[in-house]
Amino acid sequence: MHLPAAARHVLAWLRASLPATRRRLAAQDVMLLAAGLSFWAAWLGGWVVLAVTYRAFTPVPVALGPLLVASGATGSFLAGMSLGWVLLLEIGVEVGRAYGGSEELGAAVLFLLYLFLVQLTCLVGYSWALDLHRPVRGAQ
Repeated sequence: MHLPAAARHVLAWLRASLPATRRRLAAQDVMLLAAGLSFWAAWLGGWVVLAVTYRAFTPVPVALGPLLVASGATGSFLAGMSLGWVLLLEIGVEVGRAYGGSEELGAAVLFLLYLFLVQLTCLVGYSWALDLHRPVRGAQ
């Protein structure tokens, strides 16, 4: 399989971060590369969307420095949450046991919890951006 030079560098970095026992199959390398690149793509995409949202669509526009820090950290957290959600779906956890055996109801409740946590994370990120934006009292 022919990979671009940038993908080979990322793959070498990801391989070096794993123990030697995990470096066996090429399929694992491809999965690891896909997970790493999807995290970075989701992080950058979330960073941009949150920065625009925090700057343009809020009552108090945030300065550039606090905006980049808060939206970058929040975007990273959301990217990790999203990949965790995908992993949870891929593993196939039985969530219907707590709801009388109804897998559909359990999945709906879990999805609503996930959406609530996404909204809460975005609001906490904006709150953090506002805290970073405010000048420290007594500072000159």
